[in-house]
Amino acid sequence: MIDLLMHTDRRYATAMSIARRARNQALRSLVRALVRLPLRAGRALALRWRRRRLVAELRALNDLVLADIGLYRGDIRSTVDAMLRRERSGSHIAGHMAGERPVIPEAYRQRGQAQSAPLPDPAHNDNATGAASGPASPPWTKKAS
Repeated sequence: MIDLLMHTDRRYATAMSIARRARNQALRSLVRALVRLPLRAGRALALRWRRRRLVAELRALNDLVLADIGLYRGDIRSTVDAMLRRERSGSHIAGHMAGERPVIPEAYRQRGQAQSAPLPDPAHNDNATGAASGPASPPWTKKAS
């Protein structure tokens, strides 16, 4: 009888130990989630604000300027969304570091728009005056030195 009680006590102690570990792990997960909640909400609000600002800036451009950069007015939102998704994934960094233009979404390639191409090297001079050859590229697309 005593052996049976000791055996039952060991089982109870083991079960209680497992239950305590599970409870502690659940509480740690809950605390982590509660700490991350304001951070995620802040990031989401900042992303939404940035998206709205980019869409507003592109909508303020006239159709000729939009055509020059390869956009149609009806595709502004989807293009901004694609750009932000690409930026969040980190894939935009590799292209800019390699000196390439950002990848044009598939919809524009289907319309016959140009694909991603290397930018001309602004440091390369073709003439004696020291002027750079080719069109000047915006500062955010230049190669990192």
